[in-house]
Amino acid sequence: WARENRAGWDEVLDLLPLGLELEPQQMSMLRGPLSALPDSLASQLIQAAARRAGLRIGPVAASRLLRLIRKGDSGQRADMGNGLSGEIAFQRVLLGPEPSAPTWEVEITGESGRAELDSWHCRWSREPAPTRQDRAGLVAWFDPASSYQVRPWRPGDRILPLGGTGHRLVVRCMQDRRVPRRDRAGWPVLSGQGTLVWVPGVMRSALALPQAGEPAVRVEFTRGSPGSN
Repeated sequence: WARENRAGWDEVLDLLPLGLELEPQQMSMLRGPLSALPDSLASQLIQAAARRAGLRIGPVAASRLLRLIRKGDSGQRADMGNGLSGEIAFQRVLLGPEPSAPTWEVEITGESGRAELDSWHCRWSREPAPTRQDRAGLVAWFDPASSYQVRPWRPGDRILPLGGTGHRLVVRCMQDRRVPRRDRAGWPVLSGQGTLVWVPGVMRSALALPQAGEPAVRVEFTRGSPGSN
């Protein structure tokens, strides 16, 4: 009976427009459709979604997450117990392990290389610079005359946006790109000579731009679970 009950709720997840997205040990759902459902139904769906993501929460934690869904503001978090936390991220609710502060730092050296940074993967090589660079891409080219380091984002970091005027707080750029709060602490940034020059997937700086066709340092980031690339 318990197996049939779980299987039934798992099927309901696919019948309703909940926008369920799964990552290793993390899931997210659209906030609006869940808010419109009765408490008992929403609670069961939250538990079913958590099971599908490999997470285990009971009715008490599901009710706590539902209260956050109904009343919380974007960026607000709640402890779900057992090392899990819930968070409102714009129009979605996220559930996953409580994020820990990263400590990694990588020097971009040599003609080529790679580094694993928790859920991020970084590769670099030497390559002629293109005519145009994307402001919010995951690949960027830099003047080879400088040295570069990769580190986690820190509150208070600022960047001079490509094509913009004046420095902006990186957290504002992240909000514009709808980066959930739980992801920001482990988000990589690239600095050159102590100045921020790139936030991958968020903002390219107007600094350290190489001339088109000239030799450059090409840096690329991808995301995924550790060891997936």
